[in-house]
Amino acid sequence: MGNYREAFDNINRFLVYYRSKSKIEDRKSWGEWLLGRAFLHSGAADSGLYYGKHSLLLARQANYRQYLREVTQLIAESAAELKKYDTAYTYLLLSSHYKDSLNGEEMSRRTAMLQANNDLDKKQTEIELQKAKIRKERALLVMVLGGFVSVILISVILLRNNRQKQKANLLLQKQKQEIDKKAAELAEQKDNLEQSHRNMELLGDIGRKITSSLSVETIIGTVYDNVNALMDASVFGIGIYHEDTKYIDFPATYENGVALPAYSNSIYEENRFASLCFISGKEIVMADLQTEYKNYLQDVLVPKQGQQPVSLIYLPLKAKDKMFGVITVQSFQKNAYSEYHLYMLRTIAIYAAIALENAESYKKLNQTVDSLQKTQSQLIQSEKMASLGELTAGIAHEIQNPLNFVNNFSEVNTELIDELQEETNKGNLELVRSIAKDIKENEQKIVHHGKRADAIVKSMLQHTRSSSGKKEATDLNMLADEYLRLAYHGLRAKDKSFNATMKTDFDESIGNINIIPQDIGRVVLNLINNAFYAVDEKKKQNLNACPDDAVGRGYEPTVLVSTKKTNGKVEISVKDNGNGIPQKVLDKIFQPFFTTKPTGQGTGLGLSLSYDIVKAHGGELKVETKHVAGLPVETSSQAGSEFIIVLPVN
Repeated sequence: MGNYREAFDNINRFLVYYRSKSKIEDRKSWGEWLLGRAFLHSGAADSGLYYGKHSLLLARQANYRQYLREVTQLIAESAAELKKYDTAYTYLLLSSHYKDSLNGEEMSRRTAMLQANNDLDKKQTEIELQKAKIRKERALLVMVLGGFVSVILISVILLRNNRQKQKANLLLQKQKQEIDKKAAELAEQKDNLEQSHRNMELLGDIGRKITSSLSVETIIGTVYDNVNALMDASVFGIGIYHEDTKYIDFPATYENGVALPAYSNSIYEENRFASLCFISGKEIVMADLQTEYKNYLQDVLVPKQGQQPVSLIYLPLKAKDKMFGVITVQSFQKNAYSEYHLYMLRTIAIYAAIALENAESYKKLNQTVDSLQKTQSQLIQSEKMASLGELTAGIAHEIQNPLNFVNNFSEVNTELIDELQEETNKGNLELVRSIAKDIKENEQKIVHHGKRADAIVKSMLQHTRSSSGKKEATDLNMLADEYLRLAYHGLRAKDKSFNATMKTDFDESIGNINIIPQDIGRVVLNLINNAFYAVDEKKKQNLNACPDDAVGRGYEPTVLVSTKKTNGKVEISVKDNGNGIPQKVLDKIFQPFFTTKPTGQGTGLGLSLSYDIVKAHGGELKVETKHVAGLPVETSSQAGSEFIIVLPVN
């Protein structure tokens, strides 16, 4: 390309000169055209289009028809460069029209000129004739020569005009052919663009339908319906690959609109098109199976379901570099599928692969959720069993005392019976009566302590049996007291070194409250066990920190369980004098599976389940704590935690 800056400078200098020599409208129209032509040749087609349209407007206003062809030609070329083919075609036709019009006007002007020249010659001849009267011979000679010259000139002009017209007609015909060809190309491009747009819209709708489902059966049915509407789908199927079996399953295959029974192909069956397509990851397209199958297989096997097709397509289903299976469409006619059909099926295959991937992910997610729910149920059951184990140890301790009395009095009675037999044999009736009286009293004591053990068992069964989910009128004071003793003795049964002071402060005005006793009992037991664990840990820390220090050994682990009625609500409080709870732990204590206990000593579900149980009763579980870790032992008595169960009275 040349130096466009220098070219524009020259154009501007020429415009200055031209403006001084031409009419204002002529200068404007021609100058705008010249600038537009310069911009077009410099590659700025948008500026060329702008100045061309502006020049056309000025030329039409001034009615300068001689410029219209050049200006419309400029606009057509600029629009074509900008790929605005409709605009280019319109102005190209206008340019051709103006050219025809200008050629006609040019011929008229030249004919008029010839006529004028002829008239002028006649006038001159008449003048010469007048002069001939004076100079006959000279005038006659001049007239003959003038006529001869005129004839020659006219002949030359006519010949030249005829040749120019022929050339113009040939050029016009050639340009018209080029315009018609370009117009046909533009029309074809427009049709192709419109068809592509319609295809994209159609495929977008199909894709949304296919990917809207997470069911494999629904996905296959949706794909079939849409493929069958676009092409000959006499046989249609989608095969889904299973990594564990190395098989491609066809859960739903259609032949002539009828669903065929499900079947499977091993990916190692070499003479199956589905296996070959999946293993190679390549398309299989055949217009005539009988003549083209050897390009892929050594032999064609009989289909496992349905009839043998004549032409077919197999495409791999692939998403994110993972193979999910294959899709096939088959016909009983030769050459059933065009490039258009192949293109549409390729796009649908992409949507199908994405949908199958989503379905697989959804299935795995459901399996994960089921697994988590089962694990959660197992952990909750483990938590319940752990509480039951601690409860059982406490129950065993409570029953132990009356059982000891029963055993002791039974042994005494055995000895007294032996003594009674001896005295009976001796005939000592007075001593026999005394021994019988002792035996009777011991039996009464055995019955008393047996009933005591029975009452303990019944009471514990009331609290440990599976929850019925129904609320019952329950004595909260008795429930809290029983679980306090059971928790303490349960821990003592596991660790003989454990010891703590138990205190109670029950509000006797509470009366019976409607609750699910098994559930609230589980909450109370969990809070008491946590309190005992906290004070026991603090005691161990103090002993480790100062084993010989009297102050350190002077720490007394204490747990206080209290109840009170306030503002139409009932509160059950479990308070300890342990180390308290740090703020960073306090924010998480009610989260499932969060625990500060060593591995194996807690599931992290106790407080979470307790919170849910209290909430289900329309209540609230609160915690107040003071954490003073790191302070001297003598000031650590300020620390501790208090968990408060708040329940509605009604």
